[in-house]
Amino acid sequence: MRHNVREFRALGGAVSRTVAVGGGTQGGLWTQIVSDVTGLEQLVPSVTIGPSFGAAYLAASSVAEVSIEAWSPIIDAVRPNPTNKQKYDRLFSLYLELYEVTKGDQPCPSSACLDSRLFFS
Repeated sequence: MRHNVREFRALGGAVSRTVAVGGGTQGGLWTQIVSDVTGLEQLVPSVTIGPSFGAAYLAASSVAEVSIEAWSPIIDAVRPNPTNKQKYDRLFSLYLELYEVTKGDQPCPSSACLDSRLFFS
């Protein structure tokens, strides 16, 4: 996710926070990790079922004036832990190095990629 935020910003996009949805919002560990890795505050709404709820909101907004804040108010804000962020900053440099050498410059032979025996024997 941090890589996505970085690339979006490089294209001129502004990112100051994220909104957490889905199963990762349960328990707090994943939301804290994402905040620490990205360095961004992460807001947790009361309704975290993203796709179907988002689709319902978009449909409603096409026929009436609706407010996502009224539909699903923010109930928590997860802020980055500075100590953890420093650790992830060091690891991100390694990630970027690995990404550059593995991002697809070496295509996988189709027979090896599709042969499930390589993974399930």
